[in-house]
Amino acid sequence: MSANDICAIEELDRLIEAGVSAFKIEGVLKDEDYITEVVTIYRDAIDLYYEDKEAYEDEKQDFYNDIERIKPKYREVDLGFFYKKTMY
Repeated sequence: MSANDICAIEELDRLIEAGVSAFKIEGVLKDEDYITEVVTIYRDAIDLYYEDKEAYEDEKQDFYNDIERIKPKYREVDLGFFYKKTMY
């Protein structure tokens, strides 16, 4: 498990193109205002992707920066184990 918050905002295009049609944003132990802002950022990013893929590419880093700006100072954001392979 990762102690960091998973942030896949920069991977939305790949996820959408792979056929993902729903995203769950976990809110356990998070402030309601934080969750509201995160959901709004993701919704805006997804809507922009469908409206104008080129504009989404231009603004993708801004969406990430918005998440970084509002995240709790004591928690980092990253992709967690998104691209890591588990070996057992």
